[in-house]
Amino acid sequence: MAGQRLLLDDVPYRLHENTLRRADLVEVGYTALPCRVRRVPGAVCTTSFVTRPPAAPPLPADRFDDTKGWALWFGDTIYTPAGGRAPMKAASFVKRDHLTATIEFRKGIYARVKINVPEQGLDDTFQVGAIICPSKDGSKHYVFTRLNAGDFYVAERGAGQSLYDGLLSLKKADTLGDELKNELIVVYTGSLNANNVARIHGVEAVERAMKTMDDIAIPLGVKATPPDNMNGLRVDTSPGEALMFDNSTRMIVTRLPEGASSWTRSTGAPQAFRERTATVFDTLFQSPTSNPANAAAALRIDRAMQKLQRLLPLRERALNARNIAFADVTTISGSREVYVSVSGAQRTTTRLPLFQHLGGNQVRMGDTTYFNIDFDQAYPRTSLEVTSEGKILAVPLTIKDINTYKPAQTIRPTSLDSESKLIAAIRKKYPDLSQIRSVDVATTMRPCESCSVVLKEFGHDGADNALKVLWG
Repeated sequence: MAGQRLLLDDVPYRLHENTLRRADLVEVGYTALPCRVRRVPGAVCTTSFVTRPPAAPPLPADRFDDTKGWALWFGDTIYTPAGGRAPMKAASFVKRDHLTATIEFRKGIYARVKINVPEQGLDDTFQVGAIICPSKDGSKHYVFTRLNAGDFYVAERGAGQSLYDGLLSLKKADTLGDELKNELIVVYTGSLNANNVARIHGVEAVERAMKTMDDIAIPLGVKATPPDNMNGLRVDTSPGEALMFDNSTRMIVTRLPEGASSWTRSTGAPQAFRERTATVFDTLFQSPTSNPANAAAALRIDRAMQKLQRLLPLRERALNARNIAFADVTTISGSREVYVSVSGAQRTTTRLPLFQHLGGNQVRMGDTTYFNIDFDQAYPRTSLEVTSEGKILAVPLTIKDINTYKPAQTIRPTSLDSESKLIAAIRKKYPDLSQIRSVDVATTMRPCESCSVVLKEFGHDGADNALKVLWG
């Protein structure tokens, strides 16, 4: 019956995941919010629809609080059709060029607005998060929000006008200049990311991570005053907040060499590092794997992913080949230790021929000990992990495209990325990094934005020029 529709009281329904749902709601991802009838005479139960269970709103005493803070309700969307009628289709409300709204409550730059959407003579309502940003010259405030995916709206109020009196006149954000619109989208996207992360992991955990971000942001290449990048808006953003929540800032840190003495694809790495990397991969696979044809060629260690994929039993093969990474550690005493990990939580590292045939946990080869850090280990599945000492082991991914963003992306367990697991293992064995002379990290894929922060914070904590990173 999946895909077929059924009319009940002229309202279309269809079977979705073994549950009969209103067809329109399935299309836009809404579910019904349980109705609670107020205990007053003549009260009627009005059904509202949500994209996720909403967070608790602030108390009435905090209704218009403009001091900086968190707004865990910022990402909520609550849709209430008028008069108990069937909900409108998503295509119906994205066609409106002008809408009216009121601000229900506020925390810092974050607000919840109640938007009126006329439909067949009645107003449906949407309660959604919005940002309130002053213009660079202070002459006005912008109230900026979205109804669905990339469907953004903006209202303007002069500096002397109250934001809370009367109706806000919302217009399509496309009516703004491209630069101003894009700046508002950047602030909105960072706001959504910040409050979703705090909602998922808790404010205490996020603030603990923020302390470390504030310490490392500028050394890793973040501007001391990130709002200087804005030409049309005045915002209060610290370097640590930009590194934690803003995608463009995170990408800058990912690309810049700051935080490591070498941060490059294999073709740009020092020759001695390239040769040691090739030797390690040959050892892991117990056969020639990555030796380049000439000194200037890329190592193509990325081919090792497919080689491992072919070695796995069919039941263990992921859709995409898994990243392989190692950290080649030289201690102050001169001993050499190579820590190895494959991304994910399926213990795939043991399938590397070195560990499969010579010892699942660790193998001694000449003067070097190879450690399978995934052997008999259960790493936490989380996107935010900070040690009690404030060392970062995993951070959530930023929002690359607000039009396609889903909160599930924020939950993706970056703690299972191979580079994050390597740093966690080394920090556990060497809480005092002064015992380490150097760490060379090689990975078959370029470190992702989360792993880049983890690696570079580790390099920031160690001795000068102690960390080198290359990828295939």
